[in-house]
Amino acid sequence: MNNQIKIWKYTFIATLGIHALYQFGFAINALLQPQSLEALFAFNALATPESYLLLLIVSFCQFLLAALAILALFWTNKNQTSGVILGMAVGCYFLLLGIVGIITVDYSITLLIDVIRGLLTLILGFMLVNKFKNQTTK
Repeated sequence: MNNQIKIWKYTFIATLGIHALYQFGFAINALLQPQSLEALFAFNALATPESYLLLLIVSFCQFLLAALAILALFWTNKNQTSGVILGMAVGCYFLLLGIVGIITVDYSITLLIDVIRGLLTLILGFMLVNKFKNQTTK
């Protein structure tokens, strides 16, 4: 494997690692301190059982995203294209979440960061898939 592929690969893996840590931390925070999310989402997290159920669902989804990012990280580390594609799917989620959030909720720096994270993951993923394809055709 040449050095250029290694650079793209490890940058992509680092990006997936950051995604996984961030999502895992967000999920733990939502479960342990639901009142800390009141300012983010402008609702009373402990008001009703339904709102707490919503937080449990959001936390589960964040754990799932973290698990998908970790799985993509391991597969990419083993030079499997499926890991890159799974990582790109995680990036698509962040990109769409950020765009829809900016349009519907209003401008927020957190949502802008999600757009940047998603775009970065997609760009790195496309570059890495192309490098993997070029390597196998040689």
